[in-house]
Amino acid sequence: MIDKRNNASEHAEPSEAGNREGIDATLRDLASLPSPSLPIAGTRPRTRVECLLVCGGCRSRLMYPAGCEEHGREHWYIELKCPSCGGGTWALFDIDMLDALDCELDQAEAEIEADLARLTRANMADYVTRFVSALDAGAIEPEDFTA
Repeated sequence: MIDKRNNASEHAEPSEAGNREGIDATLRDLASLPSPSLPIAGTRPRTRVECLLVCGGCRSRLMYPAGCEEHGREHWYIELKCPSCGGGTWALFDIDMLDALDCELDQAEAEIEADLARLTRANMADYVTRFVSALDAGAIEPEDFTA
């Protein structure tokens, strides 16, 4: 039986067991989606901001700004937190460093979005494969698609 809570094909019409052309085309379409590429690590020298975003406790690269306090006209104290170990630190940033921090955070966001796109595509391909296997095994019945 199929879990109906997240069943995207809940209203799909039953297909003939011998006609796999539509399903094969869907799998080909999923496989042909462009894969977002991550920036190549080590292609540029590390900035001081990048070094500040590495946790001193666990060496995680996932440090993020959690708070800030203005210190004069052109300096800010930024609280950096680590989601991996829970550690944190305060660092003094000038305007140029804040711009670099913004760029680093934008790059990290792009990496996360690329990972999400890859995971979504892999999960959908897996879902389609399992659904096709269930259809081929006769494990799906019309009653599975009723409320």
